[in-house]
Amino acid sequence: VRCGAFNLGYDSGLESANPNGTPHDLATCPDLALTRGAVAYYLSSALKLPPASGDTFRDDDGMVYEEAIDQINEAGITGGCGKEAAERFCPKSYVSRGQIAVFLVRALDLPETSSDVFVDDEDSPYEDAINRSASAGITTGCNPPANDRFCPDERVTRSQLLEFLKAGIDLGPAPVNFEDIDESVFERDILWLAAAGITTGCNPPVNDRFCPQDPVTRGEMAAFITRALHLPAAVGDHFSDDDSSVFEDDIERVAAAGITMCCNPPENDHFCPESAITRGEMAAFLTRGLELPPAPNPFRDSLDDVFAEEIGALHGAGITRGCNPPVNDLYCPGSKITRGEMAALLHRGLGDG
Repeated sequence: VRCGAFNLGYDSGLESANPNGTPHDLATCPDLALTRGAVAYYLSSALKLPPASGDTFRDDDGMVYEEAIDQINEAGITGGCGKEAAERFCPKSYVSRGQIAVFLVRALDLPETSSDVFVDDEDSPYEDAINRSASAGITTGCNPPANDRFCPDERVTRSQLLEFLKAGIDLGPAPVNFEDIDESVFERDILWLAAAGITTGCNPPVNDRFCPQDPVTRGEMAAFITRALHLPAAVGDHFSDDDSSVFEDDIERVAAAGITMCCNPPENDHFCPESAITRGEMAAFLTRGLELPPAPNPFRDSLDDVFAEEIGALHGAGITRGCNPPVNDLYCPGSKITRGEMAALLHRGLGDG
């Protein structure tokens, strides 16, 4: 998102691109000021307000905010604006920090207080609401670290509202939004994997990408399996080549659970965490991890493979369908598996797919 592309004298326009957004979206373009319409949009979402029973204002028709405006009006959080308050909401007007304090007091039913927290709100019509929201730990000052000023007339920003809402409401985890999966046939599987806490992305610490076409390494697979199955901590050090791997703990857990063995028989002291996992090895990981029952192997290219039994079990459980659709009489056991394909297999084995 190019924040500078929006007309800051009118509206951020960000919500129009995502009419089903959540307060977590406020992290995008954090320094942009918020309009009354946008605040209504995020308050309605955060509070999970019921549908409105009517259309109160005439200056919000057709806006993405219209339903939210009617919702917060009916909830008593705010009303109209100016001389025509019964008919106008002024959705394009900016919201000050003092005004947002009033919205929050009404939305969260914050108690009265005798505290006078800030030195710069004595003449503000919002002083009572400012003190209530600050005393409740919802809002803070505008001049850290002293924080003895509230700046009631300054425009409230997206990041400030997000912090206020986090302090007052359990917003739940932020939804996952990988920017590189829109064209992937595995998009639904990837989103399920992320929602289940099995993956967080491929580019830490940002983690806004999943890299669906990248091959899965054996170390990554150990991490996915450990998270998916909630494997317990392991005792001992099974392999000599994973001491510097970020996945060492996961590798030890899958080894202790009997889900994986080694990559260098007969010595059996290496795991090869950086090596790409094959489709055959993946079948073994999943069959052992999910304790799948035996089933016939229908794939003509893997009948004599070292993982033939595991491949048959994986197919019998409906987790794999082959590698050459629509015929699907091949499994390609020696081929590398991508992160997108891995997401699909895990989703079928563990989820609702």
